Amino acid sequence: MKMKDIKQSGVKLSLGIPCGKKAGQARKYTVFAILILSIVFSSLSAGAAQGNKISDNEIYITYSSIDDMVKENNLQLKLSNLTLYRLKRDLNSSEDDLEEARKHLLNTMHFLTQVSRDMDRVIVMDPPGMPSDSEGIGNEDLKEIYKNQTELYKNLVSVANATKVSLEIAQNNIYSQIQNLGAGTEGAEDQIELTELNIKQAENTLINSARNLFIVYHQMNINLRQLENSQRMMEEQLDSMKARFEQGLIKQDMIMDLETSLLELKASQRSLINQREVILLQVKNILGYTYKDNVYLGQLPLVDPKFIDNIDFEKDVEEALSNAMSLKIKKKELDNQSIWGLRRDYELQIREDEVYLAFLKQYMSLLEKYSTLIVSESKLENVKYKLKSAEENFRKGLISQNELDSLKNEVKAKELEVQSNSLALLCEIENYKAMKAGNL
Repeated sequence: MKMKDIKQSGVKLSLGIPCGKKAGQARKYTVFAILILSIVFSSLSAGAAQGNKISDNEIYITYSSIDDMVKENNLQLKLSNLTLYRLKRDLNSSEDDLEEARKHLLNTMHFLTQVSRDMDRVIVMDPPGMPSDSEGIGNEDLKEIYKNQTELYKNLVSVANATKVSLEIAQNNIYSQIQNLGAGTEGAEDQIELTELNIKQAENTLINSARNLFIVYHQMNINLRQLENSQRMMEEQLDSMKARFEQGLIKQDMIMDLETSLLELKASQRSLINQREVILLQVKNILGYTYKDNVYLGQLPLVDPKFIDNIDFEKDVEEALSNAMSLKIKKKELDNQSIWGLRRDYELQIREDEVYLAFLKQYMSLLEKYSTLIVSESKLENVKYKLKSAEENFRKGLISQNELDSLKNEVKAKELEVQSNSLALLCEIENYKAMKAGNL
């Protein structure tokens, strides 16, 4: 199965690259503006990777720096590596060493559980509702506001759900490792091998979690920009309605209804801002910073069409099965318990089928988000064309300022929707890559 099979001729990605037969030719003349800022690594005595410093107390983090920063700065990984060092140094491991290794895994589990709960809070969030008498108000702009907000909230929930799925897979693997650590192992070699597996699993999990949270944070920023646009439009609508009320054209309860909706929108803004700060704090934690550090998260990369075009599911699933951490853990578990023969074959086949299904679901989700992005790009092009025509008609006096402003607002909303869909697709791509690399 190839990604190119679902492309629609003449439609553009967020990069502005045509899909379909002309895509290859167009790319020869297009420079991809991938907005990833390079990071400068400071050579500290501890050898830790650091973000770019904007000033003495402000740190700028780039998306491309996440891997190195997690590996070198994360405190939990540092503790785990100290335990591994002692195991290799002493050769004969004590129960205390194994208990310490279990403790590090439990701490990682505790952190992942916290992040998962934060995702639950995002998932249950609702967009501000429409005024209950919106039909009576009869304003299409208000209906469009609600529609745009709902679409962006769906994307935020989608990214949060994708993050949660990734966390649940990691939690299951770590739980299995906790059960296996010290169970049936004999000698330093087994214990060292298990500890190295534990550290690699924790490292991969933390890197992927940081990437997902980075995306969630920016998705929240997009939602907040849409809420700001909605607030401005609703306030303008409220002023207009008050003027109409003074003229005796509408009832006061319609104004009160819109005022209530405006208060709900502002409450949603505050809730989203608070949740965004929690997400930022979790990113700081993973990257080795404290709550006191002023950390700023930089731009995300745009979706790379080359990656999407070149996906070969059959080849990728083979790699995912070969790298799957849960399969490696299962094999180690069966080794420790000296389970061989048909029982071993059956248990490994069950786990392999589970891995395949999880990877297939991720691939299907990626395809779905890709299709959604293509559709939103097409809608944006359509509304831009309408705006261009409307500007010409406005100059000729054929339409009002309000009609022109309405189209301008629609363009802004569609631009945010495209950005939001791009982030949702990026999240699915990152999880696909992570699963292919072993996070299954």
